[in-house]
Amino acid sequence: MATGKLLGLARTILSLPTAPYHEHQVRAAVLSHCRELGRPTQRDPAGNGIVQYRAAGSPKSPLVFVAHKDHPGFEARSATRAQFLGNVPPETLAPGSPLRCYTGNGIVRTRIRRRVTGVDPAVGG
Repeated sequence: MATGKLLGLARTILSLPTAPYHEHQVRAAVLSHCRELGRPTQRDPAGNGIVQYRAAGSPKSPLVFVAHKDHPGFEARSATRAQFLGNVPPETLAPGSPLRCYTGNGIVRTRIRRRVTGVDPAVGG
């Protein structure tokens, strides 16, 4: 794959919203790209994406790549409350820290307004 195409694919995948237990958009994009390349895809019972590739006539065992599709993030619990999902020290989630929220209607930028507990900060614009 040409460098420009590879960088474009990386940009697309890395710009998708994701957090623990909310990796579906990244998984869908990766599987879609692999299907476009003619590779068979499937999902296992845990929701992991599986792409099959074997060089024609190769007697070798298949090669397996494993990667995380998420990074620490928030899950909205209401319009003003969010649950933090990820292994980041709570003290790094200081009031005033910027947040980018992905909604069905686009991206909303806001800030942490106040910390209610170490793992459930209140958010608001």
